[in-house]
Amino acid sequence: MVVGVARIASGPLERFRAGEIDLETYVDLKVKEATAHLDRFPAPELEKMRAILRAQIAEQPELREWVRRATKA
Repeated sequence: MVVGVARIASGPLERFRAGEIDLETYVDLKVKEATAHLDRFPAPELEKMRAILRAQIAEQPELREWVRRATKA
């Protein structure tokens, strides 16, 4: 008899597809992944870079299409 099942960590895409997170959260997590290597920058600068990247994803049709294809949303 199985008493509990350990949850296997999953990435943002799997979490989105499972309904655990919404599309906006998925994009935020991907932006954080993409900028993780920039952690040497001061927090305000890093957040500004992340905001710019989020805005680019929202504004550019090609990037929106890539997100749509990746998530099938």
